[in-house]
Amino acid sequence: MQGVSDADMGSVLMKCPHLFGLTTDKIESNSRALADTLSLSPHQLAEIITKYPRALTYSLCDNLAPKLAYFKSVMRFDEEELSEEIVAFPLILGYSLDKRIRARHEHLIKCDIAVFPRSTPRPKRTTQYATQSPPPPPPRPAAAVGSVRAVRGLK
Repeated sequence: MQGVSDADMGSVLMKCPHLFGLTTDKIESNSRALADTLSLSPHQLAEIITKYPRALTYSLCDNLAPKLAYFKSVMRFDEEELSEEIVAFPLILGYSLDKRIRARHEHLIKCDIAVFPRSTPRPKRTTQYATQSPPPPPPRPAAAVGSVRAVRGLK
């Protein structure tokens, strides 16, 4: 499998023994199709295979293509965002389009909850956030402190 190290190969086969039943040609064609469809680098493809090897067993035409089309057309992922999300969470390739992905997406829209891709750009992480300590919590009102102590039986 292209990009997967020999050290990770045992883990991949333990996670998905079904790969033993596939021909080398089938595994190679599925991995090539997945890489081509999502414009993945060999490193990204290896990361997906290592995290979720079952993705290599799915049919591109019957299973993966409809999901990827839904992500692109309905959920409006561009190719780079879609690749990033699938590399980060390849298990989504195993979810049912109708029973899980579409149903949850429609529910989020109905509830007016922002869905991926985010409507605003993702904030860039900077060292400022990492080095600053969080602000102190606001002081509690005296009545709230007293009422909590009264409920606990403390004075």
